[in-house]
Amino acid sequence: MTAWHHPVLTAYASEAAPTTAATEAYAHSPRAEEPVTYTPPWRRVCDCRCIIHHRLPRTTYNEPGCACTITCATQPLTLLAQQRGRALFLDQGGVLWHVPAMANGTWDWDNATRVDTRADVYDAGLVIGHLLRQAANVLDASID
Repeated sequence: MTAWHHPVLTAYASEAAPTTAATEAYAHSPRAEEPVTYTPPWRRVCDCRCIIHHRLPRTTYNEPGCACTITCATQPLTLLAQQRGRALFLDQGGVLWHVPAMANGTWDWDNATRVDTRADVYDAGLVIGHLLRQAANVLDASID
């Protein structure tokens, strides 16, 4: 039996990938060869104008008075769980934390805590923590 080949798709697949002037210019620019540097969130400074952390590192996620946004440069890899009214994230040691959401996109950092057996998200947290660690490993590997 002979395999069927679509003539246009077969011709396209045998050609080099199409390029544009923009991709050609980028490929030959000095920036294309610069290594990508990655700074972990716990080594970055706050960029969200939090009155406690502005322009400072943040490694304590339940500091009283913290008003950091969930998009602050100091915030680690985070899953927004609207269904649970919270966000889940990994700290610098890979431990899963959760922070309750408040009104208008703010977060109750005073009540942020590690997910343990007493947390109402414990069962889901086992899976989510594993998936966030996998995602972090994939993203870290793709930086190099």
